[in-house]
Amino acid sequence: MISPSKKSDNYKWTVVRHSGFGYGNNPQFIGGLESHDVNTKAAIKKVEAAGGLIFDGYSEAEDFAEFAMYYKSKGLIPTADLYGGFSKKAIDGLQIFIPTTGITEKWNTSNENSI
Repeated sequence: MISPSKKSDNYKWTVVRHSGFGYGNNPQFIGGLESHDVNTKAAIKKVEAAGGLIFDGYSEAEDFAEFAMYYKSKGLIPTADLYGGFSKKAIDGLQIFIPTTGITEKWNTSNENSI
């Protein structure tokens, strides 16, 4: 379940534009996502201010990225750009993903049903 960040010394995670596009400018990855750590209070605030998500764990961020990239997709090309946008704000040069409410609700529902 996506939850607001909690005070902790542990890493938090977010989802950003895939480095294949962000660093490599490969158009195949324009709708791709990857998880990225946010390990400072300033980075967490930056993600939240941009409208991005904060996850408590790496696996949760990865699961969301996979879901958003391939939700209703029949191919291997990631399509997360259909379910959100990318902020001008970035973490390590990779744009922060800003999902639509609809995709986060579908992800939360699919995770609840799989437990």
